[in-house]
Amino acid sequence: MKPAAELKFGVNQGPFYAIKEHCAILGTLDGVAVDRNCQPVTKAGQPLKDLYIVGNNVNGLYSDGYPSYEGIANGFAFVSGWIAAAEAGKAVQEAE
Repeated sequence: MKPAAELKFGVNQGPFYAIKEHCAILGTLDGVAVDRNCQPVTKAGQPLKDLYIVGNNVNGLYSDGYPSYEGIANGFAFVSGWIAAAEAGKAVQEAE
């Protein structure tokens, strides 16, 4: 429990609520193979045009196990989403 002196404000009056927390793991193993632009690739390594895969749907991110750290997939989800959006934007501009 945090010492009262370290609180930003006093906690003197209710109502008070509590929750029971537990760790849950959600992961995908053996997802879709993608290139560095988050485009899925064929077995020959050729990207599939105008299609993007991000986050836990990508293959090889965690090899054969999923680490049990809270929020670990968020970083890759954010970054891969950003990459896919940037690449999709480029594809739209090229098509115009």
